Amino acid sequence: MQSKVSYSQHDQQLKDLSAELAKFEAEYVGEGPMVKKAHDELISILDQHVRHWKQYHTSRFNLGRALFNYKALYTADRGWMVALEYIAAKMGRDPSTVRNIIDDYERARAAVPDTVIVAAREKGIDLSERKHSSKLEAFRAAVVKLADPTKIDEEEASRIVSEVMGTPELPKPAKIPALVTPEQVKQRDKLSEKISEALAEIPADQRLTQLVAAITALETEMFDVWGVIQPVVTVRIKPHTAVGKEKAA
Repeated sequence: MQSKVSYSQHDQQLKDLSAELAKFEAEYVGEGPMVKKAHDELISILDQHVRHWKQYHTSRFNLGRALFNYKALYTADRGWMVALEYIAAKMGRDPSTVRNIIDDYERARAAVPDTVIVAAREKGIDLSERKHSSKLEAFRAAVVKLADPTKIDEEEASRIVSEVMGTPELPKPAKIPALVTPEQVKQRDKLSEKISEALAEIPADQRLTQLVAAITALETEMFDVWGVIQPVVTVRIKPHTAVGKEKAA
């Protein structure tokens, strides 16, 4: 089955990356609990970022934090540059893109406390994404007005997010065009078959939850790879029998 092959290849790539990074660490960093923690966090986040088959979606902020913490292990620039090249290759990204992810994380974290970043993320806004740079500045301005900007708990952070965002009108759902050619129908059926194969590996009572989580996890790919920016797509799923398989009278 295709899904098993792709998952197997992905798992092997992560094992190769982990082993190679361990070599870099031995040469440039050394050993210790902090090294292991940063190493394991990076591998875990990269797994979630690439696989897109988790209960939650890995944000750019979380990815940037894991990369930033791992980079901090290296005191010598040369060691980090070697590791960076390898990490970028395994992510399928250019090293400059990985550096930008780290820079955007640092920029967001320097502007507002983590509690505000988390509260914004719960509203669907990842403040480390460059498209939200104007919102980040608005959040920063709201934070500096407080008597003690360093002490913002979850409740206060949620209030700040609500205050800055207000209640904006939601964009109208995008209209998904109907499939009009035999080739499009064939592509749909092929995709449906692959989804069914993947779901067959998951317990029946968890399939719907995992299916919705997997679709939601594609948000970053839609933005970064597909070029879809504005539309909010509403999908209505109604279980029913296959055509021609209704109950016999």
